Amino acid sequence: MRVLGIDPSMYYVGWANYNGPDPADLESRDYHNLDLNCWQYGLIKPQGVSLVERWRDTVCKLECVITTPTDWLIAEWPMYFASTRGKIAATKGHTLGLAGMVGHISCRFGTQVVLWTPNQWKGSVPKSVTLGKFKRMFGKSGRAVANTATDDTIDAIMLVECFLDRWRRAHKDD
Repeated sequence: MRVLGIDPSMYYVGWANYNGPDPADLESRDYHNLDLNCWQYGLIKPQGVSLVERWRDTVCKLECVITTPTDWLIAEWPMYFASTRGKIAATKGHTLGLAGMVGHISCRFGTQVVLWTPNQWKGSVPKSVTLGKFKRMFGKSGRAVANTATDDTIDAIMLVECFLDRWRRAHKDD
Protein backbone atom coordinates (compact mmCIF):
# COMPACT_ATOMS: atom_id res chain seq x y z
CA MET A 1 0.00 0.00 0.00
CA ARG A 2 1.38 3.39 -1.00
CA VAL A 3 -0.11 6.43 0.77
CA LEU A 4 1.04 10.04 0.43
CA GLY A 5 -0.05 12.51 3.11
CA ILE A 6 0.03 16.28 2.56
CA ASP A 7 -0.34 19.03 5.16
CA PRO A 8 -0.19 22.33 3.28
CA SER A 9 0.34 25.80 4.65
CA MET A 10 1.05 29.04 2.81
CA TYR A 11 4.79 28.80 3.34
CA TYR A 12 5.52 25.11 3.91
CA VAL A 13 4.12 21.76 2.81
CA GLY A 14 4.60 18.83 5.15
CA TRP A 15 4.54 15.45 3.45
CA ALA A 16 4.72 11.81 4.48
CA ASN A 17 4.86 8.73 2.28
CA TYR A 18 4.04 5.23 3.49
CA ASN A 19 5.05 2.47 1.09
CA GLY A 20 4.56 -0.73 3.02
CA PRO A 21 2.31 -3.66 3.79
CA ASP A 22 -1.44 -3.31 3.94
CA PRO A 23 -2.16 -2.46 7.60
CA ALA A 24 -5.09 -4.91 7.58
CA ASP A 25 -2.55 -7.72 7.06
CA LEU A 26 -0.49 -6.76 10.09
CA GLU A 27 -1.15 -8.44 13.43
CA SER A 28 0.12 -5.43 15.33
CA ARG A 29 0.55 -1.82 14.38
CA ASP A 30 4.02 -2.46 12.95
CA TYR A 31 3.82 0.59 10.73
CA HIS A 32 4.33 2.74 13.84
CA ASN A 33 8.09 2.75 13.36
CA LEU A 34 9.47 5.66 11.35
CA ASP A 35 12.87 3.95 11.14
CA LEU A 36 11.40 1.39 8.74
CA ASN A 37 12.20 1.76 5.06
CA CYS A 38 8.48 2.05 4.29
CA TRP A 39 8.35 5.65 5.60
CA GLN A 40 9.61 8.85 4.00
CA TYR A 41 8.69 12.33 5.21
CA GLY A 42 9.83 15.89 5.01
CA LEU A 43 9.04 19.53 4.48
CA ILE A 44 8.92 21.57 1.30
CA LYS A 45 9.29 25.32 1.12
CA PRO A 46 7.56 26.20 -2.15
CA GLN A 47 9.45 28.73 -4.28
CA GLY A 48 7.95 31.13 -6.76
CA VAL A 49 6.31 34.51 -6.99
CA SER A 50 2.80 33.42 -7.95
CA LEU A 51 0.61 30.76 -6.38
CA VAL A 52 0.82 28.64 -9.52
CA GLU A 53 4.63 28.78 -9.47
CA ARG A 54 4.64 27.64 -5.83
CA TRP A 55 2.21 24.81 -6.64
CA ARG A 56 4.42 23.66 -9.54
CA ASP A 57 7.56 23.88 -7.42
CA THR A 58 5.95 21.76 -4.71
CA VAL A 59 4.94 19.05 -7.18
CA CYS A 60 8.41 19.09 -8.75
CA LYS A 61 10.06 18.67 -5.33
CA LEU A 62 7.65 15.86 -4.41
CA GLU A 63 8.39 14.09 -7.71
CA CYS A 64 12.08 14.07 -6.76
CA VAL A 65 11.40 12.08 -3.56
CA ILE A 66 8.23 10.10 -4.36
CA THR A 67 9.49 7.83 -7.12
CA THR A 68 6.83 5.10 -7.02
CA PRO A 69 3.17 5.60 -7.92
CA THR A 70 0.86 6.28 -4.99
CA ASP A 71 -2.36 4.39 -4.33
CA TRP A 72 -3.84 7.09 -2.11
CA LEU A 73 -3.37 10.80 -1.51
CA ILE A 74 -4.54 11.95 1.90
CA ALA A 75 -4.55 15.72 2.30
CA GLU A 76 -5.69 18.21 4.86
CA TRP A 77 -8.42 20.26 3.21
CA PRO A 78 -8.39 23.93 4.17
CA MET A 79 -11.10 25.01 6.53
CA TYR A 80 -12.40 28.46 7.34
CA PHE A 81 -11.90 29.43 10.98
CA ALA A 82 -13.95 32.27 12.48
CA SER A 83 -11.01 33.46 14.60
CA THR A 84 -9.22 36.71 13.80
CA ARG A 85 -6.35 34.74 12.27
CA GLY A 86 -8.79 32.69 10.17
CA LYS A 87 -10.60 35.79 8.91
CA ILE A 88 -7.31 37.41 7.92
CA ALA A 89 -6.24 34.23 6.07
CA ALA A 90 -9.55 34.12 4.20
CA THR A 91 -9.36 37.82 3.33
CA LYS A 92 -5.88 37.33 1.89
CA GLY A 93 -7.07 34.34 -0.17
CA HIS A 94 -4.90 31.86 1.71
CA THR A 95 -7.73 29.36 2.20
CA LEU A 96 -8.39 29.22 -1.54
CA GLY A 97 -4.65 29.13 -2.26
CA LEU A 98 -4.23 26.09 -0.04
CA ALA A 99 -7.18 24.39 -1.75
CA GLY A 100 -5.47 25.08 -5.07
CA MET A 101 -2.22 23.60 -3.75
CA VAL A 102 -4.02 20.41 -2.71
CA GLY A 103 -5.79 20.25 -6.07
CA HIS A 104 -2.54 20.70 -7.98
CA ILE A 105 -0.81 17.96 -5.97
CA SER A 106 -3.78 15.63 -6.39
CA CYS A 107 -3.59 16.01 -10.19
CA ARG A 108 -0.13 14.40 -10.06
CA PHE A 109 -0.33 12.02 -7.10
CA GLY A 110 -4.02 11.40 -6.57
CA THR A 111 -4.92 7.95 -7.81
CA GLN A 112 -7.53 7.94 -5.02
CA VAL A 113 -7.94 11.10 -2.96
CA VAL A 114 -9.18 11.60 0.59
CA LEU A 115 -9.60 15.17 1.82
CA TRP A 116 -10.10 15.74 5.53
CA THR A 117 -10.50 19.07 7.29
CA PRO A 118 -8.48 19.35 10.50
CA ASN A 119 -11.64 18.68 12.53
CA GLN A 120 -12.37 15.50 10.55
CA TRP A 121 -9.05 13.79 11.19
CA LYS A 122 -7.83 15.18 14.51
CA GLY A 123 -10.65 17.18 16.02
CA SER A 124 -10.22 20.70 17.30
CA VAL A 125 -7.07 20.06 19.30
CA PRO A 126 -3.97 22.27 19.33
CA LYS A 127 -0.74 21.19 17.60
CA SER A 128 0.75 20.25 20.99
CA VAL A 129 -1.90 17.53 21.48
CA THR A 130 -1.23 16.09 18.01
CA LEU A 131 2.50 16.11 18.78
CA GLY A 132 1.94 14.27 22.07
CA LYS A 133 -0.21 11.64 20.36
CA PHE A 134 2.46 11.27 17.65
CA LYS A 135 5.18 10.64 20.24
CA ARG A 136 3.04 8.05 22.05
CA MET A 137 2.08 6.22 18.85
CA PHE A 138 5.48 6.14 17.21
CA GLY A 139 7.50 5.69 20.41
CA LYS A 140 11.27 5.98 20.17
CA SER A 141 11.34 6.71 16.43
CA GLY A 142 8.60 9.32 16.84
CA ARG A 143 10.37 11.10 19.68
CA ALA A 144 13.54 11.29 17.57
CA VAL A 145 11.63 12.72 14.60
CA ALA A 146 9.76 15.18 16.84
CA ASN A 147 13.08 16.75 17.86
CA THR A 148 13.73 17.98 14.32
CA ALA A 149 10.47 17.87 12.34
CA THR A 150 8.04 20.75 11.98
CA ASP A 151 4.34 20.68 12.87
CA ASP A 152 3.52 20.40 9.16
CA THR A 153 5.61 17.22 8.80
CA ILE A 154 4.19 15.71 11.99
CA ASP A 155 0.65 16.46 10.78
CA ALA A 156 1.38 14.84 7.39
CA ILE A 157 2.61 11.68 9.13
CA MET A 158 -0.43 11.70 11.40
CA LEU A 159 -2.77 12.14 8.41
CA VAL A 160 -1.30 8.98 6.88
CA GLU A 161 -1.48 7.20 10.24
CA CYS A 162 -5.14 8.17 10.60
CA PHE A 163 -5.87 6.78 7.14
CA LEU A 164 -3.92 3.55 7.79
CA ASP A 165 -5.70 3.04 11.11
CA ARG A 166 -9.14 3.56 9.57
CA TRP A 167 -8.20 1.28 6.68
CA ARG A 168 -6.96 -1.43 9.05
CA ARG A 169 -10.17 -1.33 11.08
CA ALA A 170 -12.40 -1.41 7.99
CA HIS A 171 -10.51 -4.26 6.27
CA LYS A 172 -9.16 -6.33 9.15
CA ASP A 173 -11.46 -9.32 8.57
CA ASP A 174 -11.54 -9.21 4.75
